[in-house]
Amino acid sequence: MKTLLGFTALVLYTFSALAWGGMDLAQLGQRIEDAGHRADVSSLQAARESLQGVPDGAAPDKYLYYYQAYADYVSAYTLSHEDSARATDLVQQAQAELQQALKLDPDFAEAEALLGSSYGLEIGLHPFRGMWLGSKAGAHTERAWKLAPADPRVILLRAISDYSTPGAFGGDKQRALQGFRAAIAAYDTYRSSDGAGPSWGRADAYAWLGLAESHAGQTEAARADLGKALELAPGYVLVRKRLAALPPAPSTQPAGRQQHLNP
Repeated sequence: MKTLLGFTALVLYTFSALAWGGMDLAQLGQRIEDAGHRADVSSLQAARESLQGVPDGAAPDKYLYYYQAYADYVSAYTLSHEDSARATDLVQQAQAELQQALKLDPDFAEAEALLGSSYGLEIGLHPFRGMWLGSKAGAHTERAWKLAPADPRVILLRAISDYSTPGAFGGDKQRALQGFRAAIAAYDTYRSSDGAGPSWGRADAYAWLGLAESHAGQTEAARADLGKALELAPGYVLVRKRLAALPPAPSTQPAGRQQHLNP
């Protein structure tokens, strides 16, 4: 009897996690990711607002806060070059939401990683804030790593931190390159035990790897990896821009034909 009750409780918990308040949270996460790739802030915020109303009798859920924060974080990143004031408000909102998620589950590695990255994004918007936010960014990023070193998003966000942080403050672009490759490998093997858990980031890992390779002068590797990102996310606006900015690919015409055209 106890076994049956325990199984029933597990089924009910899993169902509530997958469809909190009648909403498929994993599907919502995909919607947020797709809108981010399109740089569509309106759709990002519409997805976030769909999580605002708490259904009667629904228990607080860490994923509710996590996906709100994910939408705000991606919105802030998208706006970071054109509206720093709004981007700052959004990233600080994401931080507050992630802190709420961590109150519900102090060992929620995904929230720790995104919180560390959100502090890093705020530093990118206001570099002088690194004096007091840098230690917070590092602490949350490293705690996420200790909690879930095989999680691809934890690996990816740690690599982004390595890439974006100046060397004088602990950043390392070569280590970041290795991290982006490790994240891509982890997406092939990692399986979350929770159906409502996040699944985003595979295309982002290729996009960041391509960016790092292009800055390292590895143009053809960058072209290949940015191309893989675009295969995974055909609407990825930033990847299309980065591909267009690369130098032209070497000609593939036969040598004799090249000599004829260019005597």
